[in-house]
Amino acid sequence: SISRGSIGRLSRFSTTAGDTLSRKAHVISLIANTALLLGKSYVYWKSQSMAVLASLIDSAVDMVAQGVLMVANRIVTDRRDEQNVRYPAGRSKLESIGVVACAFVMVMAAAQVIQSAVNELLGAPRLLDVGLLNMCIMASTTVVKLGLWAWCKEVFRKTHNVTVEAVAQDNLNDVLTNAVALGSALAAASIAPLWVVDPIGAILLSLFIIGSWVSTAIEQVEMIIGRSADAEFLDVVREMAETHDPGALLDCMRAYHFGPKFLVEVLILTLTLTLT
Repeated sequence: SISRGSIGRLSRFSTTAGDTLSRKAHVISLIANTALLLGKSYVYWKSQSMAVLASLIDSAVDMVAQGVLMVANRIVTDRRDEQNVRYPAGRSKLESIGVVACAFVMVMAAAQVIQSAVNELLGAPRLLDVGLLNMCIMASTTVVKLGLWAWCKEVFRKTHNVTVEAVAQDNLNDVLTNAVALGSALAAASIAPLWVVDPIGAILLSLFIIGSWVSTAIEQVEMIIGRSADAEFLDVVREMAETHDPGALLDCMRAYHFGPKFLVEVLILTLTLTLT
């Protein structure tokens, strides 16, 4: 007697649907990032821009991060232990742990860029050489990342996979960092007194990266330690528990995160009528 609407609304909270699609998102993003990393490495080699370096290190750590997330996603979606013999509670927490580990690596790398940029600000002025080819490479990188972000957001909407959400956020970060890096490098190369824009841009980019990943890490840690489910999810589960059997009475219910998934506890009292 569970309503079809309840099942439909609850199904969108599942993180097991669309495993193939989520894996595809990881693979395509990894391939694209590899190509874009090579392009940004060339731009930094030619221009020696600190802002481009910040964006380059962001992309380099992204490669490591996406590798970790892809491995975590494959382990979690591995169907060889379908009966959960070795892992009775499943392995979904591994995805959240992978996101936290990536956040730590990203914060450390961004801190190193800030240190280098501050040292450059304290040194002698340095003019940059940014050519047309370099500008085209950075601009194309921004466009590709924007497309990847939109596609990964759509994949996340369908699969609700937290690692795909992390990849989508990473792509959006790259859109912003690439745009700021390109603008900072152009400003520093065009007008001599604006040489400080490049290291300042690197510092601002690094602070943005740190803030973004710290926020993501906090959210994932809350999921690992068991944050309560949102009100919409609780309402759906409560409706299913109250309407599945007319002879049952819902006594208490709670749902909380178990990694990206939810653990639901429901206590139902059965009503027995005796006719004499």
